[in-house]
Parts: sequence; structure tokens; C-alpha cells
Amino acid sequence: MRPAGDDEAEMLAHWKPIMILNKTLRGPAYVESLVSHSPTLITSDTQGRKILPLEIWYLILDFITNDPDPHDYNLVRPINLKVDGKWNRTLVCVKVERWLSLSQLEGDTEVDAAQKYIARPDLVFDNLTCPFLEFGAPSTRWEIPARVLSSRYKTVHVAVTVLDIIKYVEEGRCNLYLDGFLVYVN
Repeated sequence: MRPAGDDEAEMLAHWKPIMILNKTLRGPAYVESLVSHSPTLITSDTQGRKILPLEIWYLILDFITNDPDPHDYNLVRPINLKVDGKWNRTLVCVKVERWLSLSQLEGDTEVDAAQKYIARPDLVFDNLTCPFLEFGAPSTRWEIPARVLSSRYKTVHVAVTVLDIIKYVEEGRCNLYLDGFLVYVN
């Protein structure tokens, strides 16, 4: 698993892989992307248009993101790329609502099948059950501005594996056997 780059939005919208969204960092990543682009984008409506220095914004964002509580993750799937103007691109995603627990997979064949569906959930692979049973309705979509993908607070992750989903979304509970060995994910 690795963070998605801001230059990958178009490719993600085309291939539509399963991704992991860090909901805890989504807000701070958006604010940081605005502030780093131009601190004047976040100003006060009072007379004089007060602006916080960039250093203060980073202190606030670091305080929020260094919370010791566990982060909250969701599985999402891109459905399209919305383009407004030359630079304003938004990756539109739907949440994966229901899936078969990947920690209950038995053997390498099932793990390989799940890995194929993580990479390309829109395809059908012969004799392989798709673990992703239900996607959210397009009306309940997540919109992720492409500039958030360049934030230093990494919120969208791609090249996701079965073990990544078990660790981050299924909270590490695992009874998975690979090559005859029981795998524990922490």
C-alpha cells in the first residue's frame, strides 16, 4: 500500500481500483492543500481580512493529526473524475458498503482472487468469487479534490493488498492461511 499521488487521479478514475481512505486525515489534508497553495484562500470575513501565518496552520494541523486515537479507514472505489476548469479536478468515489471478510480467506487461491478484485473490481474473473458485495449509491459519494493527493497528510492509499485491508479496515483480526502458515496482522 502506498499514498496516491496528485498526478494519479485520472488513472484511478479510469481503472477504478479499491482504495483505502483515511477519514481521520481527510479534513486536515484538505485544509493543508488549500493553505499550502495559498494562505489567502482561508481568510477571515472581518474587516482587514486577517490571515494566520503558514506556520500556525501547520501547528494546528499537526496537533489534529497527532491524536493518539486510532485512525478511521474506509474502503472506497473511484467512479469518475469531475473536472471544473483547468486545475480543479475532483476524484469521485463510492464507499464499499459490504464485503466478505478477507481475514477468513482460505488458501492462496482465494487470496489471489481477492487481490485481483481489489485491483479491478469491475471485472469478472472465471470461477472466482468477488469479495466486494455492495457499493454505496452514487448519491452517497465521497468527493476528493485531486490537490488533496499532494498533501503531506496522506489520506488516499492505492496498491492495496489483502493484508492492508485486514490491518486497516478489518482492524487486524485475521485467521488467514498463506503457504500453509497462519498469518497474524497487527
